[in-house]
Amino acid sequence: MNTLVLRAHCGGGKTFREYLGEIREMNVEAQSHQDVPLEMVVERVRPQRSTSHEALFQIMFSMNTNEMREVRLKDLKLTPVKREKVAAKFDLMLEAVEDGESEGLKLSFTYNCDLFEGETVERLGGHYLNLLLGIAENPERNIELLPLLSEDENAVLTSAREAIDTFPPRFEAALGAGLRRKLGFTTQEEGDMAIAGDLLERMAANKVDYTLLFRRLCDAASSRDGDERVHALFENAKAFDEWAVNWRTRLAREEIAPSERASAMRRVNPAFIPRNHRVEAAIVAAQQRSDFAPFEELLTVLTSPYDDQPHYAHYANPPTPEEVVHQTFCGT
Repeated sequence: MNTLVLRAHCGGGKTFREYLGEIREMNVEAQSHQDVPLEMVVERVRPQRSTSHEALFQIMFSMNTNEMREVRLKDLKLTPVKREKVAAKFDLMLEAVEDGESEGLKLSFTYNCDLFEGETVERLGGHYLNLLLGIAENPERNIELLPLLSEDENAVLTSAREAIDTFPPRFEAALGAGLRRKLGFTTQEEGDMAIAGDLLERMAANKVDYTLLFRRLCDAASSRDGDERVHALFENAKAFDEWAVNWRTRLAREEIAPSERASAMRRVNPAFIPRNHRVEAAIVAAQQRSDFAPFEELLTVLTSPYDDQPHYAHYANPPTPEEVVHQTFCGT
């Protein structure tokens, strides 16, 4: 059987029974297309591809109605062996297997160790159990009010505090790693965040476009000839030159070819982003003139945001004063 991709919306004040009915109907409809390979669906939808995760989904639920049991033949006995380590194909997978002895289900999680710690998944499993117990107790309850945390208030508060306390260091670590990659650093040094912070302050003072700066910084990392295009972004070009002294001193302490560094930087510093004025123009064209050409072209550009696309170079430009969008497409 082919993998079926389902998109569920659990908001809107539905009860669990109502939600279950929607999921059942959606699943039955999806089953009518189960002969279509997932690869064909991906090819038609053309989502943005990444080597780090599946194209259309990252979480899988698998229901197995055939429990693996001991099998005895004439002179042979086959016994299922539980694998200690399983390679995770998805970010998170929940597998349910029918248990003939208890007439219940055996549940197991498989997860990406780069994204989840074992304790986190154990806690997730406990929340899932609390959810199932709440559903069994009252399936007519609004799904947004179904319980996830345990009833022990002290345990809940302690768990919440522990989870919150882990955020600042994890955020700082993720921010630091991201900025190092954008600046071309392949190793970690104590003063890296000071260099990054200094650049951001100079960018703000000179009203420098964030996306353009980091993209053009890739060329500057490869050769000083790239400095001219960076200068063009600053009201005061000396602001960049002063900062670049420390930046290049830091780069020189790493043994990596400039061309290789620049190539790595281009993989994390996009040339194109969905700028508000471009998105707004596409929406206006579609709504007011039934013209979807701007949307299709914008989609084409954003499908490969890290590639240089000379034909669409104007999509990299920030808005002119007349193009600035003060109310975005989402209403904020």
